[in-house]
Amino acid sequence: MEPNPPISNPKSSIQLHIFRYTIVPANSTPTLFHKKLPNQKGVAIQEFIANLGKRKDFVYRNRTYALLGFTEYHEDESTYFVGQLAKKKIVSVGAISPSNSIVQNPTDDWNASWIVINIDQQYIAAECNSEFTPSNVSKSLKEIFDSHLVLTYNHTCFIKPFTQKDAFWDIVNNAEKIYSIKLSLISPNILDAEKNTRAVLDELQSSFNQQELIVSLKNSRGELKIDRNRNRIQGPISYIEEGEGTWETKTTSKGDTTATTRKSGEYQHRVEAEVPPAIMKSESLSEQSSLDERQLDARLISSVADFIKTR
Repeated sequence: MEPNPPISNPKSSIQLHIFRYTIVPANSTPTLFHKKLPNQKGVAIQEFIANLGKRKDFVYRNRTYALLGFTEYHEDESTYFVGQLAKKKIVSVGAISPSNSIVQNPTDDWNASWIVINIDQQYIAAECNSEFTPSNVSKSLKEIFDSHLVLTYNHTCFIKPFTQKDAFWDIVNNAEKIYSIKLSLISPNILDAEKNTRAVLDELQSSFNQQELIVSLKNSRGELKIDRNRNRIQGPISYIEEGEGTWETKTTSKGDTTATTRKSGEYQHRVEAEVPPAIMKSESLSEQSSLDERQLDARLISSVADFIKTR
């Protein structure tokens, strides 16, 4: 199985990368001011998004970001929010001065990514491109979500790619040598995650209070033994495939001499939503009606909801 190729989003459709978010206790000691996390953990995100207003600015890695125009919808008995994640940069625009010289005027330049948030099953779908890589989307959203979760509930979130099933095993089964396997497992959060691994992590969390468990297996000669039929490795990989962590491999394929590192994020699921014709034809946001925007929101939600049904 080859990793997903880079894509350029055509104007006729929007491609969304699928993530899963988990909410786990923060490292700090809870106080009397912290509320109890809702049993349905996604409600904590719902509260935050519902109270955003039209726009919420925040800073991540010295760049200004904003969450814009999130609207709540209900589809298939699930709650969704659709809006945009925007990022600002300063660009210089040249202009001719009265003295016939070029003057550079700093101007705000905003880029935006469509975001769909599912509350009940804890999915996020995001439009990714050169300005918004999957890593940038997940880390910036974590930054703004944590500003609410840590303060209100003494919890933090992880946002991980939802990867294609069997991608890990395709790499391992086609490898001539396996030098390393690294697994990152988020503490149990999602109810439909692999049960045996969830039980082990539950037990470890009760003893150590870890947020994340990292397992690293290495053999400098490339002689790691990875057997799919053994639950000790099959269970954690299935757990990760539900969006509860990440994996990384370093292998050589048959006939190759150079080791290649592959990461689970390279095999992230994507869905596609068609853009309504009226929005395709409009040259600016001012030309788009609220009806057009609702039609686009509906198509974005439908593409994500259809994907969730297949899980």
